[in-house]
Amino acid sequence: MSAAELAAYIVACALAGVFVIAAAAKFRDNNETRSGFRALGVPAPALSATCVPAAEVAVSATLVLLPWVGAAVALGLLVLFTVFLAGRLRAGVSVPCNCFGSAGTAPLSIRDLFRNAMLAAGCVLVVALEPQPNVWLAGVMAVIAVTAVVVRRILRR
Repeated sequence: MSAAELAAYIVACALAGVFVIAAAAKFRDNNETRSGFRALGVPAPALSATCVPAAEVAVSATLVLLPWVGAAVALGLLVLFTVFLAGRLRAGVSVPCNCFGSAGTAPLSIRDLFRNAMLAAGCVLVVALEPQPNVWLAGVMAVIAVTAVVVRRILRR
């Protein structure tokens, strides 16, 4: 394993840890997660309160077992989460994002988008450092570019 691959694996494991913590917080108090998702305007909050943390656990496992695949999938999730949060922020929603279950009590803010951007940067780093087909790297870069444009447009409206 090269130094770059080792660095990518360490970042992938750190990202997996973040996703596990987020999932555990949501699973720990599913009723509160459901309530928070409802207040935030998440579609189908009861179903989402189960599916979102389940997806986070699956992404965590994939990050550890197949880092660049897990990073690409994690980036996809982060894109979905970020676009949704940007729309809620633009709409003036001021409830907590419940991104880490009921542990977070601060109202939704640009900090939540920044946090997701930093996690996405970690995903890009893993994809860039891990050996994989070049088409994946190009796809990841395209997803990031489109996400940046969409979030910017949402926030400027």
